[in-house]
Amino acid sequence: MSNSKYTKAKMHSIKRVVILALLALVATNLFCYNSGDYRTKWSGNFEDISLWECYNGLGWINATQLPSSPFANTIYINTQNIAMHTSMIIEGGLVITGTLQLYSGIEVTINKDANCEIGAIQIYSASKLINNGEVKTGNSNSSIVVMDGGTLENNGLISASDASQSCQVTVNSNGKITFGSQGSITGNCSFTANYGSTIATSNPQGLDGSFSCSGTISYINPYLIFNGSEPQITGMKLPEQVLGIDFNNPAGISLSRNIKLVNTALVHSGTTLSFGMSVIDEAWWGSGTFSMEDSSSIATANPDGFSSTGKTGSVQVYTRYYNSTGNYIFNGTVHQQTGNFNPTPTSYTVND
Repeated sequence: MSNSKYTKAKMHSIKRVVILALLALVATNLFCYNSGDYRTKWSGNFEDISLWECYNGLGWINATQLPSSPFANTIYINTQNIAMHTSMIIEGGLVITGTLQLYSGIEVTINKDANCEIGAIQIYSASKLINNGEVKTGNSNSSIVVMDGGTLENNGLISASDASQSCQVTVNSNGKITFGSQGSITGNCSFTANYGSTIATSNPQGLDGSFSCSGTISYINPYLIFNGSEPQITGMKLPEQVLGIDFNNPAGISLSRNIKLVNTALVHSGTTLSFGMSVIDEAWWGSGTFSMEDSSSIATANPDGFSSTGKTGSVQVYTRYYNSTGNYIFNGTVHQQTGNFNPTPTSYTVND
């Protein structure tokens, strides 16, 4: 072959490779991005229009308006810190490789069918993240941190199904996490409730259903709320010690294990708390107050029933307020005594 023919053939081969590479790049973009998707260019405030690029079907261009709510396309948080001060409903997708920070009392809602993959989310005071779908890990070290005064409402799943990925969910002091009846943290995830945080669940399996994850679950004196609408157990993943605990489920709640109380335990009106053989005890001498609202009920299988004093029966905290309009159930399988409990405000009186 002459040098001229060889050169032409070589150039043709190079052009062919370049064209194929461009076609592959275009196909990749068409597959990954849709017209109307948004992505960040650098760190800053979510509300800064210069922060954003918008995909027009062929490539990324500077955005001329902010992402609207509800948002049906996908938002890509590609940079380290994005501070968000605007409430939003995500219908399409939210993909975070950097950190999204929720400020200023806003609510960000992940709809049921939205695609949500996270790097890191931080929820600050008075702000709320509502998950009605599935929040999935986007990298090997994903995290959600609920700061002082923030709220994470999980009505769906927070999950890490890939063994190479993980997610750490942390609720700091005065922060709150709530679980709907189907809400759960699953897969290769870990959870930490720091001192004075609140965990509320309406999951029928209580904390066992709320935390079906394989990672470490750590509690440092949280407050607990059980507020389901169907028969509910507290679960064996109940902390050994809590600052306080609210029982507020008209369908009834069963205590799954012993618990030590620092401050208050309250059985709400219309709720039946079944102790079985479990005990609510004082965390240390002189701690803990147990109270019943009007028309609440408590049930025990303990042979010693309920007591107003001493280390005996189902309630052994320092201060005990049994309600004279309340109901008392003794459902043991061995010989049982009612105990020396004395209801208030009318002594030695019960509703039933």
